Amino acid sequence: MDLEEAKGQEISKLQNALQEMQAQLDEAQAAIIHEREAAKIAIEQAPPVIKEVPVVDDTKLELLTNKNEELEVNLKPCPLIYLESLLPALKWWKNKITLVVPVCYSSYNKRRMFI
Repeated sequence: MDLEEAKGQEISKLQNALQEMQAQLDEAQAAIIHEREAAKIAIEQAPPVIKEVPVVDDTKLELLTNKNEELEVNLKPCPLIYLESLLPALKWWKNKITLVVPVCYSSYNKRRMFI
């Protein structure tokens, strides 16, 4: 009978240990649920963090720089020389236009008087 009692006591110790472990497991699960809910609330209440990260695309920058330099080389000398050569002609036409406009206007007014 001692052997039966020892087995019974061992079984009841193991059952108690199992119940304690189950209680600890329930506590841990409750703590996890509580922490998860607290994390959700903290995430909802936290302001969004927007962090700007500079993106460097050297290939695009180099292509555009090269294109600009090419355009500057091709277009720079021609327009200046051309515009400088047109300047005296433009001044001459400006003087002619300022002389012609009043004459035309006055002759228009004279014709209007006779009509």
